[in-house]
Amino acid sequence: MSSSFQIVRRNSGYSLVSSGMRLITNSLLLILIARFYGAESFGQFATAHALSTIFVLVADFGIDLLLATQVARNRADASAIFQHMLAIKIVFSTFAFVLMCLFPIVRGATAPVRYLTWMLAFYMVGFTLLNFLFSLFRGEEELQHEAKTSIVMNLSLLAVLVVLGVLHASIYLIAAAFVASRLLGLSTALLRSRDFVDSFRPKWDYGWFRGIGPDVRAFGLFVLFGNLFFTQDTILLAWWKGDHEVGIYQAVFRLIVVSLVLADILVGALLPTLTRFHGEKREEWTRLGTFANKTMLFCGLVLGVILVVYAQPIINLVYGRDNFAEAIPIMRIFGITVVVRYAVETPALLLTTARLQKARTALVMGGTILNFVLNFFAIPKFGGVGAAVVSCLTNMVLGAGYVIAIHPSFNLNGMRLNYILPVLLSVLLGAGLFFFDVPMIFGVPLVVCAIAAASYFLGYDSTERHLLVKGIR
Repeated sequence: MSSSFQIVRRNSGYSLVSSGMRLITNSLLLILIARFYGAESFGQFATAHALSTIFVLVADFGIDLLLATQVARNRADASAIFQHMLAIKIVFSTFAFVLMCLFPIVRGATAPVRYLTWMLAFYMVGFTLLNFLFSLFRGEEELQHEAKTSIVMNLSLLAVLVVLGVLHASIYLIAAAFVASRLLGLSTALLRSRDFVDSFRPKWDYGWFRGIGPDVRAFGLFVLFGNLFFTQDTILLAWWKGDHEVGIYQAVFRLIVVSLVLADILVGALLPTLTRFHGEKREEWTRLGTFANKTMLFCGLVLGVILVVYAQPIINLVYGRDNFAEAIPIMRIFGITVVVRYAVETPALLLTTARLQKARTALVMGGTILNFVLNFFAIPKFGGVGAAVVSCLTNMVLGAGYVIAIHPSFNLNGMRLNYILPVLLSVLLGAGLFFFDVPMIFGVPLVVCAIAAASYFLGYDSTERHLLVKGIR
């Protein structure tokens, strides 16, 4: 597994740069709005941003994920696959743009939300086309192109944001800068994608579309419902509780997105390799999947303990003391959710690479419906806290479904001591830090070192420890 580990490590590094740059700029933008414009204005921007995220799903409809897996399985036909899927992408992107422009009018949104939504409709188009090109790079296992594009795009945005911040510009100018940065990134990615495709002219082949139709539906419904699973609570809060409640909730959610970036990096790096191994080297697929499952869980434990124990100082540090005090209990609930998310990412990924996407899609659809039903009762009564509890519970249910669905093909062995002992140590450590009120400056390094040591010596076997040491070197 050494060579495959090297590929994953290399792509993880590039994915770290790409996701890190994107995350820093997005989070900086939203955190600055929350800190300097207050909960209500931040809620307005967050609502428009959440709408853009939802309509990106319509424009995507699983095409990006399908492109990455199809190219990974058949690189010789990568150019033809790209051109066929580009035709589908154009249709869905146009449809999503029209719907997003009409939505705030139909729903009777406030004027700021309406204007921001129309501006971010252009961002949505640039973003979805950029992600389409990034999926081509992932299928080719050449993530350095995504990383370099992200550097150009996001450093430019950071520079503009600094100027706008000094001038105390309106949020509309900040939104415009965000849109422009995506168009710049799209231009850069188009130049780099010439190494892999012969032409950017879409191919309209009805016979080919019919053949790929079932896969598009499976991946599309998964992406649509999978992202609604994580974004619909913001829209429901806006409808039932107002902009202020959205601002409080999104202040936490932005930080949770930061904590989940490592999972996104690992999934992006593992997807093409695991897809290829499932068809060519089933034993390597199992080994790499087991190693990834442990690594995800142990990373989640570190982040979860920090978020639960140090929710208050983190909120105060980022948003200012007592400005978002209502967000502290929400942060603690989401800390548990982060552990769950990291624990279930690998079984979910294994379903996709094992060509069991229909099962994963059915589970996500069920989870999204359950999430909506529970939020229907929880949000009107408990607001953001209720939405956070519902998110945690439905993530647990969905994760259990992933484990059950993949079990015939892959035994996760989650009840072995090398899983249980690090989890138990993390719970005891977190309880001790909270009970004795250990300051964050001392507690965070202790959490990282203690859980890392427990994971290394108790969680991994000798072969996996060798790979870790070799990877660090």
